[in-house]
Amino acid sequence: MFEFLSDNKTLFLILHLIGVSLGVGGATITDVFFFKFLKDYRISHFEAGVMRILTQIIWASIVLLVFSGLALYLPRMDYFNESTKFLAKMAVFAVIVFNGIFLHFYISPYLVRISFHKKHKHQIGEVRHFRRIAFASGAVSLVSWYFALVMGALRSVSLSVGALLSLYILLVLGAVLGSQLLEWYFSRSAKKLMT
Repeated sequence: MFEFLSDNKTLFLILHLIGVSLGVGGATITDVFFFKFLKDYRISHFEAGVMRILTQIIWASIVLLVFSGLALYLPRMDYFNESTKFLAKMAVFAVIVFNGIFLHFYISPYLVRISFHKKHKHQIGEVRHFRRIAFASGAVSLVSWYFALVMGALRSVSLSVGALLSLYILLVLGAVLGSQLLEWYFSRSAKKLMT
């Protein structure tokens, strides 16, 4: 089996690159649309349909990345297990998966349910609270995909795993802060329009 994987390394590398392209592109477009759609605190049926398609593309890219990544990893396990770049990428990929699960199965359905006025116990400020979380989660997604892309593009990295992950955490914190400022700006603009 390892011989088959080694002999077809180029094929699996191409599949891996396609997975990365779909993931980064899908995450970028999803975040742009998500921020745009949530500006008015509502998600329409059309917007929910667009988000569903984009989310499916991202999940397909994750499946493709896992499949092709395993095919590239298994024949060279010893090499990859010693690679700081690879270990940092795997940690970031885990964040991508868990953040995606959180956004897809918890935040998005809740926002859609509120938008379509489905039955739920409404609390003051709940939409804004969930919108803030959605903006933060989108920022984490975007930074994570681009960080993984850059790590994959670099031939070698002289930093330790700890240093790489510290840099990643700083970028995530900066992006989350930026997302909250953007959410605050949208809220302020919406209040001005109402008065």
